[in-house]
Amino acid sequence: YLPNHIGGGITINHNRNLLSIDGLSAVTNVVNGNLFLNGNFSLKSLHGCPSIVDGHFSCEKNKSLTSLSGCPEQVKYSFNCKTCATRFKKHEVESICQVGGEIYAYVK
Repeated sequence: YLPNHIGGGITINHNRNLLSIDGLSAVTNVVNGNLFLNGNFSLKSLHGCPSIVDGHFSCEKNKSLTSLSGCPEQVKYSFNCKTCATRFKKHEVESICQVGGEIYAYVK
């Protein structure tokens, strides 16, 4: 159950039963702050992420995450995708997302 509008950052961390974030994009297409989706061990997809994160984005330690498809198209600051099921590379992030800061991936 999400509100109709979120005015700041979003943190959804350490929820072992979270399978999907599909409903998140229905709430907002722009996050005015950070978006943290860390340690959600059953999360397999980033489909449903807002298009723009006006802060930091992190999806690290998601042990079932095998693709960055559906991730934000634009992140103002850092993008962190370390320690997931797939060892994402920096060039993979750059090919699907415009990142204004550092990219923290398995291989630079």
